Amino acid sequence: MTTRRQLLAAAAAAICCPASVAAQASPLQEDAMWVWGDPILAPDRALPDFAERRRVAVLYVYVSPAAADALLSGRREAVDAVRAMTARGLRLYAVAGEPEWTDAGLPAHAALLVRLSQTTSLFEGLHFDVEPNALPEWLDPAAQPHLAEHTLQFYERARLLAPSTRIDAAVNPIFAAVPVRNGNFMRLLAERVSSVSLMAYRAKRARAIEWSRPAVVEIVAAKRPWRMGVLVGEGEAGTSWKGASPARFLAGMAELREDVERHFPASLCAGLAFQDYQALAGLFGARQGAAR
Repeated sequence: MTTRRQLLAAAAAAICCPASVAAQASPLQEDAMWVWGDPILAPDRALPDFAERRRVAVLYVYVSPAAADALLSGRREAVDAVRAMTARGLRLYAVAGEPEWTDAGLPAHAALLVRLSQTTSLFEGLHFDVEPNALPEWLDPAAQPHLAEHTLQFYERARLLAPSTRIDAAVNPIFAAVPVRNGNFMRLLAERVSSVSLMAYRAKRARAIEWSRPAVVEIVAAKRPWRMGVLVGEGEAGTSWKGASPARFLAGMAELREDVERHFPASLCAGLAFQDYQALAGLFGARQGAAR
């Protein structure tokens, strides 16, 4: 097992030589990062280099309806934007999602991404960020099982239309506390997708582990890989690493990886998931720029 001293030493070395980090030091697998904005129709030239320097292997790339249409029609500029990332070895998941997607039927935007996954090989999979807990109705505990059931139905519809596609779901730890008719919301959701990204956003590592533990129990029971979410951008007090120095952040991530390995040793944890590119680039003082 990698020791804490080895992890911290690797993190410190990354300040001078960032490309040498995760593959050697991390006991986990591959880190991911959310990329918002419109990275297909307004690509950022600096993104592939930044991901490579930070050893981020997986990008959750937001695909707007217009971008999906452009890719489905084979528009050169849009396809080139995707290939500029995949050519560097980055693995892309097409991203979309709204809290309201718990309603009946598959939303048009989601259907576009499903079509994209079925008719092209541009993306490795799909990533849906559907958070019923962001709806006003969620504040009523009596409504939560109903909203959870509708969320499960969304993933069932997506899976039915894309039976062989890798689907990753953004999930909130609170889902583990919601019972539904056939069991636990977190476990049943995990069973309907290929993997999950757990948004256990806490700036203190011990609190992140504590907050995520009930969810990890259910994810393990579902036998699904998962990533530990790390918030770098705006958030409620105590949830974000915003304002940390690069050195403190790197050391903190090394410690978090060790904590996850120690507390969840057989949990199929696949790495960390950073929210998000713009905030992480700002933390490291990286320059961003749209392609011209």
